[in-house]
Amino acid sequence: MVTLIKDRNIHKANEILYILNALDEVGKSTVSKVGIQKIYYLSSLLSPIKNIVMSIIRFYSQLRGPYNYEIQNTIDQLVAYGLIDVCAFQTLNYNAALSEYRINLEGKKVVNSLIKYYKEEEKNWWINFITKCTFLYSRENLYDKNMDYQGFDTIVNLVYKDSTYEVIKKNSKKNYPIDIDNKNLPTNELINYVKNYVEVNKKNLNFGSERQTAEIIILTYFEFLYTKFIEAKNNE
Repeated sequence: MVTLIKDRNIHKANEILYILNALDEVGKSTVSKVGIQKIYYLSSLLSPIKNIVMSIIRFYSQLRGPYNYEIQNTIDQLVAYGLIDVCAFQTLNYNAALSEYRINLEGKKVVNSLIKYYKEEEKNWWINFITKCTFLYSRENLYDKNMDYQGFDTIVNLVYKDSTYEVIKKNSKKNYPIDIDNKNLPTNELINYVKNYVEVNKKNLNFGSERQTAEIIILTYFEFLYTKFIEAKNNE
């Protein structure tokens, strides 16, 4: 059924299913499109650490931060093809809307079929780990409880502290492209620094497998974002 989605969006459809499947595994049955967008942004932005082959996309910053129309269109297609369900809908106070999504049994069947292939299994592992880190950090109790975004969607507080997003936002107007493949952006510089450090010191480091090493680096990066958030909050 997923093959009915436009060819250029097939990879995004698979990746969105992986996100929803990972959240279902940790007991988070539904998630808004805001949460999906932010996880997708982080998994794509940080993918050079593992050199996973993923579609290069361009994110646009709007009122709710990094956003890509093709992802939203693909989410809508997955709903139409019966692979994910819309479970809730609400209108926010600035004429925006939030829908909650969850993967269903048909969507899980697609995931189970896809991960039989190595590239898809590796991609699923990567997105699964990013998603679960996002879920973990969305549960911190320091977020503003008076904001529109509650629960899982509070992860926007960390995404907004990403160095690439901060630099692009500071130097641009309301709608602007974030080219995650730009090697000169701060996040890529940080990733390259970490990768070079691990490569130079690999004989003295005992991280375990390649995947475990990548997971340690990603956890460190989430801690970095959370520290920046706490510092900014303390300076308010």
